[in-house]
Amino acid sequence: VKDYLERREGLAMLVLDSRDAARDAAQFAEAGIGDYEPFFFERSGRRPGGGETHVAFTLAFASDPHLPEASFFVCQQHFPEAFWDPRLQTHANGAVDVSAVTLSADSPSRHTAFLATFTGASSGDKGVSYALTHGSKLRVVAGQYPRGFAAFRVRVPDLSVVTQRLAREGVSFEDSSGCVAVRHGTYGVTVEFGSGSGESLSPTPDHD
Repeated sequence: VKDYLERREGLAMLVLDSRDAARDAAQFAEAGIGDYEPFFFERSGRRPGGGETHVAFTLAFASDPHLPEASFFVCQQHFPEAFWDPRLQTHANGAVDVSAVTLSADSPSRHTAFLATFTGASSGDKGVSYALTHGSKLRVVAGQYPRGFAAFRVRVPDLSVVTQRLAREGVSFEDSSGCVAVRHGTYGVTVEFGSGSGESLSPTPDHD
C-alpha cells in the first residue's frame, strides 16, 4: 500500500471472503500465485450497545507479477457474528453490498489464469468477467485507463434514494441506464450505485 500511494491514490487491494484462509494460502502457493504465510490478527471491538466483543481475522495473499498495480487477498473472519452486526451495517443510502469491482489492465486475457484461480470462478466473455458470490462480479477492462482498480459498484435497493441524497449534499453525479456514478472527489476511482452488478460506466481517467 505504501508503494501504491507513492504512485497514486485509489484502490490498492481487492479482498474476497474466505471460509478457510490457511487452505486458500496453500492452494495459492500450489498454483504459483502466492507463496505467503497466512497473516492472523485479532482485536477487541465494541458492540452497538457499547459492550466489548472480540474479532479475529486470517488473511491469505496472492499476486500477479504482470499486474503490480493491484494486490489481492482473501479474509477469513473467525467471529463473523461479532463483526457483521446489522446495526453496524446500515447507511442512509441503503447500501447492501459491493456488487462489482472494475480492474483496468493492458491485456485482460493475460490475467485470466491468475484471476480464475484467485476468485475460484471461470471467466466469461473472453476473460473479462468473473462471477463471485451473491451475484457480484469482478470485471476487467482493456487498459485505456491507468492499470489497477478503476471502479466499484454498490448495490442499493432504491436508486432514487441515492440520487436524492447526492443532490441534497451537493455531490455531482452521472445517471445512466440504471446506474449512478460519482467520479469527482473519489481519489481517482469511480464509485457507482445500482440495483445489480450491471455494465460499468466508463471509469474515470483522472487519477490524482
